[in-house]
Amino acid sequence: MSNLYADALEQHVRRRMVEAADKNKARFDRGRAKIQQFQRGDYVLIKKNPRNQTSLDPKYSVPYEIHKVIKNDRYLVKKVIGYHGRSRKVAHDQLRRAPQPGVIRDKMTVSPSDDQLAGPSGIDQTSTVTQQSIDNNSLLPLPLSTDEQNIEPSEVGQVPAHTTNANNSTSEMLSSTE
Repeated sequence: MSNLYADALEQHVRRRMVEAADKNKARFDRGRAKIQQFQRGDYVLIKKNPRNQTSLDPKYSVPYEIHKVIKNDRYLVKKVIGYHGRSRKVAHDQLRRAPQPGVIRDKMTVSPSDDQLAGPSGIDQTSTVTQQSIDNNSLLPLPLSTDEQNIEPSEVGQVPAHTTNANNSTSEMLSSTE
């Protein structure tokens, strides 16, 4: 009787160990980066060694071209610009796709968070007012308004009436600077 119980317990433990191993493998594989496959002729950048650079140095090198695909996700690459020397073997995790020479992006995309920021919160008005102030060489910021009004170039640098205080210190400051 005890032998039957020990066999059932052993089968149960083995089954639970296999289930736990499968669960751990699935969790591990979910966090792994997907291997980016490159083809012969693709342009790539090679990650530089962080030991030999400062924080302002570029993280990736000049463009290289995939010359040959080697097994185990490695590549033989050669320099595109000023090819000197021999080809290098590089692992896939050190490579990043480079922009194709001569191809220019049509438009930069705006993320949804930027669209939300430019909404009714007034951030777009602030940038417009600041740009108008810079364009007209004015040192004074333009007044912000809650409604959409057009500011004439003749009004640049004038202080609105509602922003002056009782002792007119703002108008005194303006007259003293002129």
